Order: sequence, then structure tokens, then C-alpha cells
Amino acid sequence: MNPIIIPAVQATKHAVMRTISVICVLLVCAGLYWAVYRTFIKPRPTESYAQKAETIQNYEYHNYYDGDSKFFIGIKLFGFKFGVSKMVAIKK
Repeated sequence: MNPIIIPAVQATKHAVMRTISVICVLLVCAGLYWAVYRTFIKPRPTESYAQKAETIQNYEYHNYYDGDSKFFIGIKLFGFKFGVSKMVAIKK
């Protein structure tokens, strides 16, 4: 064989192996970063806060006001009251 080919093949093999080694090190660093990020910085919620179909609870609040007020100072414009009022609670 030509004496120039042997060092060229060895240099090419070394360059390819070095590139693969660098890529592997970068993948390990990225994996460690992702593990730390997912564990400490932004963990996934362990339980869902959405209501499940078996445990839906309907709450009714009985502190509705009728729209009439005992006391009102202000202006009523297009159904909106702008001012100060004391509302009367409906007792059911």
C-alpha cells in the first residue's frame, strides 16, 4: 500500500471517532439538563385538578341580589348602575 494512505485512513478514523464521542458527550449533557429541568424546575403535576365525572359537585350560592336596592346614589344607564347602593338580599 501507499505509505500516505495508512496515515490518512487513521486520521479519518480518528476524526470520525472524535466526532461521535463529542456527540455522545453532548447527548449525555442534554439528558442531565432535561432530567434536572423536569425534576426541579418544572415538574409535571402528579394529580389532575379537573373534576371527575363521579365526583362532580354542584354548589349553589344563595346570596343573590334582586336588582332593587334600599339605597342608591348615582346614575343608572342602559341597565348598569354607576354609584353607591345598598342591595337587599333575597331570603328563600
